[in-house]
Amino acid sequence: MRPCIVRAVIAAIMLVVSSVSLHSQTQLKTKPAKPVGSVSGRVTIKGKGASGIAVALRRPEMSSLQEMGPRAVTDQDGNYRITNVSAGAYEVVPSTQVYVIAGSENSPRRNVVIGENEELENINFSMVKGGVITGRITDADGRPVAAGELLQRAVDRGRPGRGLAGAAAV
Repeated sequence: MRPCIVRAVIAAIMLVVSSVSLHSQTQLKTKPAKPVGSVSGRVTIKGKGASGIAVALRRPEMSSLQEMGPRAVTDQDGNYRITNVSAGAYEVVPSTQVYVIAGSENSPRRNVVIGENEELENINFSMVKGGVITGRITDADGRPVAAGELLQRAVDRGRPGRGLAGAAAV
């Protein structure tokens, strides 16, 4: 046989052997399952389950209230379950336009820390009818701000003129 044909056959055999070896190695390497957990609870209004309330998780380091992570919606009995949650610290935030969390003058959310494969249960919320704030958010030059955020909190309920403090963010 000619030397160039022999070299070509040997190269082809080496190519086949190396591809079979590489294929068998990649089949042996499987990704370990990502440890995930869940957060569940119940949302009530006047002691009864509230259906259709969105409940989301938010990482504390997220700068905007619009940045939410995993979420769920309450069922007809007010129960929710957020699954596939990575380990870490979160704020659990129920969201509705009409109701607020009862007794939530300072924070409309609950802070939780979930471990690998942990199932946090009974993260419950009691909601009450909220108020309405109307107005316009403007910048320093008096121009309207689109998609701004308005945060409010109770400052001092016992002293006149010290009711609510607000802050707007763009």
